[in-house]
Order: sequence, then C-alpha cells, then structure tokens
Amino acid sequence: MTSSMTRMKTATPTRNGFSALELMVVLIVAGILFLIAYPSMSHLMRTERLSGAARVLEGDIHNGVALAGAQRATYQIVFSAGSYVLRQASPVANVQTRTMPTGVTCASTDTARFFAWGLASPVTITLTNTAGKQTLRILSNGRVQYN
Repeated sequence: MTSSMTRMKTATPTRNGFSALELMVVLIVAGILFLIAYPSMSHLMRTERLSGAARVLEGDIHNGVALAGAQRATYQIVFSAGSYVLRQASPVANVQTRTMPTGVTCASTDTARFFAWGLASPVTITLTNTAGKQTLRILSNGRVQYN
C-alpha cells in the first residue's frame, strides 16, 4: 500500500502560476493594444479639457451676473492668455482668479462687464487648444451662447 501511495503522488504533478512565455505574450498583446488606443485617448483628453474649461468659464460668467445683481455693483471678467480674473469694477476687488487647464488658452474681444441692473456687455470669448476651439458669446442679457 505504501508503494501505491508513492506512485499516486508522483503521477499527477501540480502546476501553479504562469510560465514566463505566457506572461510575455500577455504583456506584448497589452502593449500593442495600448499603442493603438493612446492617440485616441490623448485626443479625447484634450477635447474634454477644452470642454471642461468652457463649462467652468460659463459658470464663472453666471457667478459674475449673480454677484452684480446681488451686490448692486458692476463686476467684470478680465482675460489674459492663460487665465482670467472675476472682480468688482469699483472699487477694484478681485473675487476669483482662474488659471486655464494645461494647453488651453483664452482670448476675448473685450472685458466682460456685468451691470447691477441685469445687463452685460456683449463679448466673444474663444478658448483654444490642439483639439480645436470653443467660442462663447456673452449676450447683453447676461446669458452665454456657444458657437
């Protein structure tokens, strides 16, 4: 009986884990899939960064309109290439400074002004990056329109 027990132990070898060859094949396939997907993901990330910057700017514009009405004062957004500042016009007091995401620049036709009586100065703002551009127009009623 002891000889049959010994024979059973050696007759069925057990295998744990993966071989080095199997692991290399999986890594090569994963690398090829990554190389195929990277350009699409990179473009998608740049597009989302631009859209996100436009949504944040729109929110800040609405905030400026609301502040002007609530405080009965004129507020403005002053743009530079990589940032903008929401501030009270008189006396000058910065409310918020916002830096654009990496690679996104902004340009405007003028300083956006929001008046206490609910109107705004019409301004066109263009956000650009390597994925394209987003154009926002501030209408005279303080609303934002995408072009």
